[in-house]
Amino acid sequence: MFDPQKIHEDDVGAYTWSGFACRESPSAEDYLSYARADLKDGDTPRHLINALANAKRALHMRMEDACLGFGAGSLDNMRGFHRLSKYLKKCGLPAPDVLEKFNSTRNSIEHDFTVPSREIVEIFTDVTYLFLSATDRWSVRQPDDIELNELNHSKDRLLNGVSYNWRAGQVKLLKSEPGDRSRGYPHSITYTNQDPEFFHWVTFAVTHSS
Repeated sequence: MFDPQKIHEDDVGAYTWSGFACRESPSAEDYLSYARADLKDGDTPRHLINALANAKRALHMRMEDACLGFGAGSLDNMRGFHRLSKYLKKCGLPAPDVLEKFNSTRNSIEHDFTVPSREIVEIFTDVTYLFLSATDRWSVRQPDDIELNELNHSKDRLLNGVSYNWRAGQVKLLKSEPGDRSRGYPHSITYTNQDPEFFHWVTFAVTHSS
């Protein structure tokens, strides 16, 4: 049994990289720019409501893209804001609690027909910008394979590396016996996004490749 939390950074070797595909035309950045333009144009209820709605679209789109990029596989059961946030947290990705407050405010506007203050809209626009900035790096630099050389406690298994199949929602631990030069990794094990171990190793990748 290998515990990703106990692997020291100095024992982590080379990486191979890819990036998840963020949607474009419009992109999350486009929606955020629309929100800023709404605020720049005025302080009427129309401007404020539209600005908050566009900031919400930017945030929600990036949350969905990040979940898919880190192995969710499908959004069929993750359309709710809370489910997206929960998945991001399990992956060790940024998902501050203030995002939940953002969604509550947006719901109040949509369902109770209230008008947000300019201050509230500015705060949540800034929060959205910070979230997009914090997740931008993964769109161009996401780990696919990580080389390791980690012995277990009984010293009968060697963890040679971790391989991620993000599209399939799988992580594979490449394990062999010490001294085995075949590179066949006969003791490898694969976890899926239905296994808690999957998220432990996703968090490991996020932590050590940031």
